[in-house]
Amino acid sequence: MHRKARQFFSKLGSLLLLFQRTPIVQMILPEARVLGTSGMGELAKWSVASVVGLCAFDSIAGASTITQLQPTPGSLTVNATQNKSLAFVFQVTGVDSRPGSWQIIGALPNGLNHNNAAFNSVDSISGIPTQAGSFPITVKAWEFSGFAGPSTSKAFTIVVGNGGIAPLPTITKQPASFTIKTGNFVTLSVTASGTGLTYQWYKGASGITTRPILTASAKTAAYKTPILTTTSKYWVQVKNAGGTVNSNTVTVKVTP
Repeated sequence: MHRKARQFFSKLGSLLLLFQRTPIVQMILPEARVLGTSGMGELAKWSVASVVGLCAFDSIAGASTITQLQPTPGSLTVNATQNKSLAFVFQVTGVDSRPGSWQIIGALPNGLNHNNAAFNSVDSISGIPTQAGSFPITVKAWEFSGFAGPSTSKAFTIVVGNGGIAPLPTITKQPASFTIKTGNFVTLSVTASGTGLTYQWYKGASGITTRPILTASAKTAAYKTPILTTTSKYWVQVKNAGGTVNSNTVTVKVTP
């Protein structure tokens, strides 16, 4: 046998011995039996593919990705119309196992529900949206049930039109996060375009409307916070006759 070939098979044999006491050998040995009929070029291809396969797809995280299947395949925007049926279907790919649970982070428009197809690579949000506006959400796939184990996520925006009644507001400049010293305040601002705009600022994560701020400045494009001693999160909802648009969440970090 040629000297270089003997060196190659010697190294391959050492690799197989190294893994023989692990579960990995169950995947390597069946392929090794095929090597006797493979040429050197095919052997090199198999070696690269096996090393990649051993580590790339062992969990939901890593090489996996979530993609919209319908209504607009591949897009990060989900287009819908108020009072018309919507089926937002998405899929996680690039993994061997199916997610044990799916999670939607963010507020869905009224009338839409998450179906949570556990242990299925395809999941969906469906229903008849009764609320026009722009709704940013994050779709998250977990390896195990109960939102446990490795995960992968993707951000989407559900845009519900009002059927031509009026154009939706558009946020042209999102509010910015700040870092301040304890005992100080900051003014948060948003820039939006559209007609007949109204504003409402909230504490907490974007889309969660249970903590509205009731001061006068919280109903304008620029909101002056109170004196802060702890880190806080804020967001603003912009509204007109066409519907509502939610801003991103901003953080005011308070340091000593």
